[in-house]
Order: sequence, then C-alpha cells, then structure tokens
Amino acid sequence: MNYIRHSILLSLLSLCCIHYSIAQYSLEEFRVHSNTDVRLLDINDQGMICGYYYQPTNSYEKGFIVTPGGKFITLPAIAGFNHTRVVSINDNDTPALLIKASNSVGLSEPATVYKSYYFPVGDSISALVAVNLSPNNPNPTKINNKNYMAGWYAQGPGVAQPRYFWMYFDS
Repeated sequence: MNYIRHSILLSLLSLCCIHYSIAQYSLEEFRVHSNTDVRLLDINDQGMICGYYYQPTNSYEKGFIVTPGGKFITLPAIAGFNHTRVVSINDNDTPALLIKASNSVGLSEPATVYKSYYFPVGDSISALVAVNLSPNNPNPTKINNKNYMAGWYAQGPGVAQPRYFWMYFDS
C-alpha cells in the first residue's frame, strides 16, 4: 500500500516539475552625471525610459528620457518651476511624455502637468504644453496611447489627506 502511495506521489511531483525555461537578465547601474539618486519611472515597448534625477548642487529634480539607442535627453527648463519629472511615456510612433513640474518635492504641493513629444528623427523633444487641470496639486501617473492622462491629487497638504483620482482626455 505504501508503495502505491509513494508511486502516485512521485508521479504527481514529476508532473508538477515540468521544466520551464527561465529568462536571465542582467542588471546595470544607471547614473546621471555620477549621481546615484536617479528614479526610473516608466519604460515603453520601444525601450524608451523616463524619469528624473536629483541635482545636489541646487537641490532640484530634473526630468529626462533615454532613447532606445541610449541617448540621454534632459527636459528643458520650465519657467517658474524648480522640479521636473517625466512620469510616463506612451508607445506611439511619436511618443508622448507626461511631465510634472513643481517648486517642492511634496506629494500634495501645487504643481502643473505638462505634455511633450519625443521626435525619433532628430532625437528631440517638442515644446512643453501645460495641461489645464482643476486640482492645483495633481500627481500624474500614466499616459496611454490615446494620450489620455491619469493621476491623483490630495485636497490639502499632509499625508493623511484623502486622495482623489483624475483623468484628462486629450483631444
């Protein structure tokens, strides 16, 4: 009886242990101007990466993208704002960038959302266009392939404030 029980158990275990190929990946350190405080926030299907890095010389955050070919492109300065973050990038032929600009790094601080485009021919970024949103402290999180944008905002300063979802349908 034990022999039959062990045989059944071994058979079940062998069925469960079907060989799967496991992909192997390598991780590489990503630095910007020898700065290790770099935040990679999104990657699209073309292999473009976006995010921001912290500039210790003036305590500002600076948004950037990295092209599939490895070219590093920093956002142009936005008048009136010290901090910029490229928070999302979509998969269109001319990828759209979703950008947050603010004067402080808090999550519920006044901010403005911008949109821009990356032009693969010429490796350049279009002029930044402000997105008119009603909350004065939007935190954008994603832009999809129809250029619809989504994010959240808080009703006031502080971590304990309720958070609300927002969507913007670009025409």
